Amino acid sequence: GTSAPSQALPEVERPQTGTGYEMHWPPPEHILGCPVEGEPLNELREGIISTMAAHDKKRQLFPSAVMNRVVYDSIEPNPNPSKDPRPQAALAEGQLRQYYEVTSPDDDTLVFESRFESGNLRRAIQIYPDEYDLILRPDINTRGHTQWYYFGVSNMRKGRRYKFNVINMMKPDSVYNQGLKPLLYSNKETRRRQHAAAE
Repeated sequence: GTSAPSQALPEVERPQTGTGYEMHWPPPEHILGCPVEGEPLNELREGIISTMAAHDKKRQLFPSAVMNRVVYDSIEPNPNPSKDPRPQAALAEGQLRQYYEVTSPDDDTLVFESRFESGNLRRAIQIYPDEYDLILRPDINTRGHTQWYYFGVSNMRKGRRYKFNVINMMKPDSVYNQGLKPLLYSNKETRRRQHAAAE
């Protein structure tokens, strides 16, 4: 196999996790840019609560249809690593092997990652082909608080709708009820908008 080119790391002190677990370094790089127009608030669709309740009930009625496949864990190693016979490329300094390795171009399993500074996704479980249960890692030095989320996703397919269930972020009320949308960021989309704005 071919070796990955060596990557010059910035001469700064790496952040400490406080847990002893390894992190990717450098962390994800975000392209700085400000949208021309503000994003509209989310409008709660009529009947969405009953629709979601019926969907969750289906999981209980037909458990054999639930895949229940762990596709990411930020702490435990994958007990079923990829059986891809092709040699794996060497990792650049500071990078970690992905929990789930895509096996072929037809493999549409989402690839999650949060082992970087401020990332807090503990585990991702595939429920249906396009639905995943997400478990957040509680904030350190708290009694289990999960006030936010930060993780990366790749291997998505254009035109597909995915559903993420953050199952341990429970609050009696939330600003999501007031129109807040989850924050999504894409380097590809940011580059496209910057290019369009420059024309």
